[in-house]
Amino acid sequence: MLNKTHSRVLRAPVDGHVEPRFAIGDVIEARQVIATVDGQPITAAFTGMLRGLMHERVQVRAGMKVGDLDPRVEREHCFTLSDKSLAVGGGTLEAVLASSAVRAALR
Repeated sequence: MLNKTHSRVLRAPVDGHVEPRFAIGDVIEARQVIATVDGQPITAAFTGMLRGLMHERVQVRAGMKVGDLDPRVEREHCFTLSDKSLAVGGGTLEAVLASSAVRAALR
């Protein structure tokens, strides 16, 4: 499988609001328009499953990450936390608890 790490990130082509054409968990074929921002298309670089997409009421800026297309096409990945997210969260919790101010407040 090709490395799709960078092409799986969906970015806003212009400032505006995301107008989705698909829902989380939908399979999208290569070159399909996933969403638009101010009429400008966000197109799938490969066939994959839409894993995330910015809510349409959120104002986005050009170049901002607005979604994620997953080439693995496994629906359960859309609704679970990744190992990376769990590791970041765990590290953050450890850092907070290691803080002397937090330890003092817990006493």
